[in-house]
Amino acid sequence: MAPQVADVPPPSRELPVSTSIPPSAARPLEWAAPPAPRSSAPALVLVLVLVLVLALVLGGTGCARDVSTPAGDDIVRDSAGIEIVESGSPVWTEATRWRLGDEPLMELGRVGGGAPEEEFANILGVHGLSDGGVAVVDRWRALIVFFDASGAALGRAGGVGSGPGEFRSFEFMRESFACRDTVFVATLGGMAQGFVAPGAYVRTFRAEPPPEGGTPGVRLCGAGGFVVQSRHSARPVTPGLHRDSVLLTWHDRDGRMRAVIDSVPSADRMWVQGVHEGLGYSDALFGPSLSVAARDDVLVTGFADRFELAVRDGSGAVRRIVRVDGRGRTVGAEDVDRFAAFVLDPWRGNQDERRRLEERLEAALGRPVPAFADVEVDAAGNVWARDFDHLDAVAWFDHYDALGGLGISTERSELDRSRRWAVIGTDGRYLGEVLTPPRFRVHDIGEDWVLGVWRDELDVEYVRKYPLIKP
Repeated sequence: MAPQVADVPPPSRELPVSTSIPPSAARPLEWAAPPAPRSSAPALVLVLVLVLVLALVLGGTGCARDVSTPAGDDIVRDSAGIEIVESGSPVWTEATRWRLGDEPLMELGRVGGGAPEEEFANILGVHGLSDGGVAVVDRWRALIVFFDASGAALGRAGGVGSGPGEFRSFEFMRESFACRDTVFVATLGGMAQGFVAPGAYVRTFRAEPPPEGGTPGVRLCGAGGFVVQSRHSARPVTPGLHRDSVLLTWHDRDGRMRAVIDSVPSADRMWVQGVHEGLGYSDALFGPSLSVAARDDVLVTGFADRFELAVRDGSGAVRRIVRVDGRGRTVGAEDVDRFAAFVLDPWRGNQDERRRLEERLEAALGRPVPAFADVEVDAAGNVWARDFDHLDAVAWFDHYDALGGLGISTERSELDRSRRWAVIGTDGRYLGEVLTPPRFRVHDIGEDWVLGVWRDELDVEYVRKYPLIKP
């Protein structure tokens, strides 16, 4: 949490990127192609200029424009070997759009009277397996529970302890991801432990720290290795709104860093002057953040200040940039009112903290709403990006309230709403939107199913697999 502060200064309109590595230098170390040779012959340059001028005069669209594959209002062009796809209207019609079935194919979990494996407490991740089974990472119990395709429990692994395959505390479990049928749980200190069905520990991955320093955090796997994220922004010297950045690196299975993928922005943070401890920060309310997703050899990164996603290959090199127009808006009074109803109205904690939160909320009014809040890659290689709404702005507060940290009592009726996912096809075109059921959080997407966590009216968690219908 942010330190105690006196006054919150007005946010700066500038968002300086704090980074020591320019984007042009953040390139793969091993897979970068050599630069193309350049000719110094002036005659050749003159010929090329004459050809270009002639093409413009004659109106030849094949040479005058770099548009190669228009499809509807989509524009596909090439820039230095990187395909750029810009979309407006969706490809799907009402008759062809994808949707989730009304009833789940599978539901896991129960309250009382069942086996311990079937009672969940704060699910960190849910992952579909190739045989139709499911792995559930239960954070508060520090367990990984495996189920077969029928929903029967196969076994479990993990637990609290200091041995191989155990966790010192649930607080050390940061996130989970799957490398095909191996489920990894990332922990503090740049480590990730791997497990397979029916409940066996297989290995521990330790990431080599980057040369610039910083604590690495394992994010996901791809191209036979692991993607590691390390913060390397310089600490600001003045209060205000600053944009942090992180370094993404690719590591082999032994943890050695083999490539620098990129330096990318990670979050907007409000830095304020503390009473005793100098500058401290809190994430900007309704601020954009970095999303990273991978599946097999496809890696996707995107910072949500606009709807733009970089689709990369297994080495991290950008192969396609996807942009979708017409999805931007600003934080309005309705967003502020909903946030206040969820967090401020039931607040029972420190009133000074509440006042500072009100100031942060007022500063957010009129800022751009993040273009998305989460990104997933499905089994077919399509990219899904979930719309940001006020529930994402309160997620941090909801999390710490559940741990008893803030003393607020949130109103769960706000969860009774569907969430929207924009789907980008394997060719980079914007296909359309998929609505997910109320109270359902997506964790994994297959060819014909969507897997996630559903909460009932009492906040009890269940794992559900819904059919994905593609007319």
